[in-house]
Amino acid sequence: MPFNRRLLKNLDYILIAVIFCILALSLLVLSSATANISSDPLFFVKKQLLAIGLGGICAVFMMAFDYNRLARYQHFIYAVLLILLVIVMVKGHASRGAQQWIVVGGSFLIQPSEFGKVMIIISFASYLAKREGKLNTLRDLLPSFFYFSVPFLLIVAQPDLGTALVFLAILFGMLFFAGVRPGLLLGLIGGGLAVVVTALALHFSPLHLPLPLEEHQINRLISFIDPYRDPHNTGYQVIQS
Repeated sequence: MPFNRRLLKNLDYILIAVIFCILALSLLVLSSATANISSDPLFFVKKQLLAIGLGGICAVFMMAFDYNRLARYQHFIYAVLLILLVIVMVKGHASRGAQQWIVVGGSFLIQPSEFGKVMIIISFASYLAKREGKLNTLRDLLPSFFYFSVPFLLIVAQPDLGTALVFLAILFGMLFFAGVRPGLLLGLIGGGLAVVVTALALHFSPLHLPLPLEEHQINRLISFIDPYRDPHNTGYQVIQS
């Protein structure tokens, strides 16, 4: 593939500089946090540097690659995502009450839901491009919700609530950039939050409504809604952020 010099002119050098500053800060913080490890205090720093290098190589490749070509593989990418998530459910590696990984080569673990974030963005972007100008009402959005619901429910069943919530954020973020009215999206988000709050209230009421969630997942939802309820434990990270 010949190198296109125009790519260098179109780069956002300010953004690249900010990214490098953040990466440098992350290495500094990581080295400080692991300085007292007796075996190899730079182990995690080296691991982070390796990840940065691999990420940089991928970034350069993606800059030179015409991403519009991926649109023709929308259905294939979506199908591979679903197949990987089903494999996790059937033969996945279970640990700490969650079945989220696939064992490769006898010992190496991969988490398909992490790759799934990129795969769903690529396939859903192609899907939305075909429905441009046809996303004006709730009825128009129903196929989009169904498109996301299959991988979303497979991830919830693992169970991996954190990644499932990321998928919801991806869904609404992409719908926003696809031109869906902000008022419609805010109404849907508000309605969803109202349902969650009501379900949690009934769960802790004398009715004790059963929820299809683990206790730590319920605590995570509560800490997101009211982090100051337990500021030194479940709500600590939310308050700090």
